[in-house]
Amino acid sequence: MKPWLKAVLAAVSCLALLAGASACRGGADYVQDVTLQPNQLASWIAETGPSDGNGNEIPAAAIRANPAAYGYVHLDGHISSSSFTLDPQYGIRYLQKAWITGCIEVDHSGVIIVDVLIDMTDVCHGGDETVLASGINNGSNLTNLTIIDVEVNGNRNTYHADYSAFGGSHYSCLRCHGYDAPKIFQTGDGTTIEDSVGHSQYSLSPVMHTETIYADGADDTVIRHNYLQADTTSAPTAALGLLGTWEEPSNVLIEDNYFEGFDGAGVMFSGGAGRNHTNTVFRNNVISNNNGWGGTTPTKFWMCDPTNSASGNVIVDNATLTVSSWTPICQGQPGW
Repeated sequence: MKPWLKAVLAAVSCLALLAGASACRGGADYVQDVTLQPNQLASWIAETGPSDGNGNEIPAAAIRANPAAYGYVHLDGHISSSSFTLDPQYGIRYLQKAWITGCIEVDHSGVIIVDVLIDMTDVCHGGDETVLASGINNGSNLTNLTIIDVEVNGNRNTYHADYSAFGGSHYSCLRCHGYDAPKIFQTGDGTTIEDSVGHSQYSLSPVMHTETIYADGADDTVIRHNYLQADTTSAPTAALGLLGTWEEPSNVLIEDNYFEGFDGAGVMFSGGAGRNHTNTVFRNNVISNNNGWGGTTPTKFWMCDPTNSASGNVIVDNATLTVSSWTPICQGQPGW
């Protein structure tokens, strides 16, 4: 088995530990020199996305200019996981060190994508093709998709009104970087987003909802230690949208993140008609006061089910960097 695959499998084991994953941190390629406060986007970008496999991130522009110099291959079009390398020992399909102009359709469970740059020129549907189209997509019926050190440029494309950079269910994204799409991370059931950065949503439609993390009806979700901005020129909704449009989300852990809403909300919790969030833990997050919806009250529609809890969260003033404690306010069932 390739040495880098051993490291990836170790990272997968850490992600699977969910709340206990902090014990696995601290490796050479762990995001550790960045802070959860305003004006740190460039620092986070420098610590995420494609690398040389030894913990050194490679700027996307350098890969585009000369992919071969970094050991990358250039692939074009709809790339299926059927074309990935199959490891005979573990039965894992994997793709490493590729620059893709197009998108990835994941059609198998147990797929690993590491050190990949995607410049979207179209959208892909993977798996059962039932979720929002995206740059990497495994549908809702496949499991154990692991994405590490991957950058997806949504390219502000004109071919689709609504899509995401990363999308599907039962996937983990570690040190991912997404931008220039209506939704950056679309998270279905069983999804973990960690040590990642999302920003600069864009939509062709002036009324299309745009979220950095779009989690609608998702169960068993972990959103940990990310830098998430809703800085967009179109129709910002929220840096994090935890919604109940289709079904009631449950078992969600949101901790140690930075949220900034700009013209939208830092965080938006919304139930659908007669639906509520349950078993949601929202702790130790930093929320900018730069939010168009509510200003220094940076969330909308917090659901006050007794199984939900919020603790250790603060608001930071973008100008002075002073912080103040904050607890979400119950706002009932507004619908969506």
